[in-house]
Amino acid sequence: YSGPGGTPVRALEEVSLFVTAGTTLGIVGESGSGKSTLARLLMALESPDSGTVELFGLPWSKEPEAPRRSRRGAIQLVEQNPYDALDPRWSVRRILAEAVALDDSRPRNGKADGSSGEELQVVRGAKRVAELMDQVGLSGDLLSRRPHQLSGGQRQRVVIARALARRPAVLICDEPVSALDAHVQAQVLSLLTDIQHRLGLTMVIISHDLGVIAQMADHIVVLHEGRVIEQGPASQILHRPAKDFTRALIEASHSL
Repeated sequence: YSGPGGTPVRALEEVSLFVTAGTTLGIVGESGSGKSTLARLLMALESPDSGTVELFGLPWSKEPEAPRRSRRGAIQLVEQNPYDALDPRWSVRRILAEAVALDDSRPRNGKADGSSGEELQVVRGAKRVAELMDQVGLSGDLLSRRPHQLSGGQRQRVVIARALARRPAVLICDEPVSALDAHVQAQVLSLLTDIQHRLGLTMVIISHDLGVIAQMADHIVVLHEGRVIEQGPASQILHRPAKDFTRALIEASHSL
């Protein structure tokens, strides 16, 4: 990136990691460590200056957007701030219906009884929206509400439902509970764990809070000043950290 006076600033350098299918990778680091840039690289919203990102063993970051677009449904983002992530003018129903309409896996043909493809899409879309609300533990009564009429936890559940609409294999969760109080944080993290187990998802959880990462991750990557300073199985990082910085993160999480 361009820093003060045009001086180049490296947000990430020599970062190497992988995520095993069906597991959760936790990425932890302080503010400014490059976590959000890494999330954007994983989503192919930014292109690395060098190196590559692969999705399911196939090129991802190097692909032009046109051929990559057909694969975007497989990897979805749960944003940090649910209030900013949702259009304040739209109802929950419209927010989810828009995402469902992008689901390439849905059948789009008509029926022998003369029903048009468009009519069927409306019916199937409504059923899928109801299914998504059920998956994230929200009542259908909330479908007519707009984001400002929801609690913080409800808004984040809508964001998660929208991310699930295209039936992804991978969820990237960038600080998914940082805007919530501790009680609601625990509920949302429990929801994500339950959804992962039910749907067989692969997840990447990115957070400054090692306590959050400890609840979710099978494997942990520690970022510091744009570099991976250590990584390994969660039990190893949490109980036998090799770096002073990681030990400080652990101590900070215990003091909260």
